[in-house]
Amino acid sequence: MLAVDVATAEALRRGLSLRLITAVDVFPYDSLAAFHHGDGDTLAATAHASTRLEELADSIRAAHRGLEVGTRASGMSVGAVLVEESTGGDLLVLGEHRGGPLGHVGDALAAHARCPVLVVRAGGEPDGPVVLGVDGSQIGERAVEFAFEEAQRSLSAAADAAASRACSWVR
Repeated sequence: MLAVDVATAEALRRGLSLRLITAVDVFPYDSLAAFHHGDGDTLAATAHASTRLEELADSIRAAHRGLEVGTRASGMSVGAVLVEESTGGDLLVLGEHRGGPLGHVGDALAAHARCPVLVVRAGGEPDGPVVLGVDGSQIGERAVEFAFEEAQRSLSAAADAAASRACSWVR
């Protein structure tokens, strides 16, 4: 749920809508199992995921009135769904899968995502530097622009917080 919290905060900070996405890939490594069992398992799992996602969206809407929250539950592969969704996104926030590495989903997003990807790892707040790797390519230049825009947003937020604290001392 940490990724949902981060994505919600980012949507609010940026003044954008939030889209919650889940992909139910019941047989991701065994297409024969899907053939033998039919797609009923995938349909049931997707319907269940859709219901849970709507409940989560409702709780976010209740906590943040005015925030537009959409949902999508899909029976496609996780990587394919997220790459497709990244086409119209401003930022894709991805949660670490059960405390493990991102694997094939991370590989797909690193290679094909159409917007910046933020990976939220379990284990608390990051306290290290932001690391940006570039290679001089056009997409690398866009990464630099994104990094500086994010740094500016962070500085503005920090300045606003400091000014608010200073005002509270004056009162």
